[in-house]
Amino acid sequence: MPETQRRVARFRPTVSLEERIAVRIAQVTAGLMREVDQVLNPFSLTGSQYNALRILNGAGADGLCGPELSARLISPAPDVPRLLDRLAEAGWIARERDPDNRRFVRARITPEGVERLIESAPAVAALHDRQLQSLSREQRETLLALLDQLGRSA
Repeated sequence: MPETQRRVARFRPTVSLEERIAVRIAQVTAGLMREVDQVLNPFSLTGSQYNALRILNGAGADGLCGPELSARLISPAPDVPRLLDRLAEAGWIARERDPDNRRFVRARITPEGVERLIESAPAVAALHDRQLQSLSREQRETLLALLDQLGRSA
């Protein structure tokens, strides 16, 4: 039999309910995050930058060092220092060496960063309302409880 006519073995997995759920969660998450990036684009923000600003805003005057921020991000950024560089270049955060540990650089949100959050937050809130409009309040609460339970076991 010529080389081009050989049968290629194919993997035909049995797709379990659990695999279908995992794939669907990944698909929905990717779609939701794409929409977040689209909504934030007019504000010159990415979803990761918005998330970092929200975290730094919540951290208050003490700010956070890179590893602390990284641990709190929704989607861990592969290069937190570069994420912080971009935020600092835009004037949305300020950084300084931690006086207690000179190896760490603390990041704090600036008034301009707070203003960027104030400007963009309504668009993000409206997007989330639209994304979840097909679910009732009770379904949203159930979904959140199930996701919390899933997150605890992961």
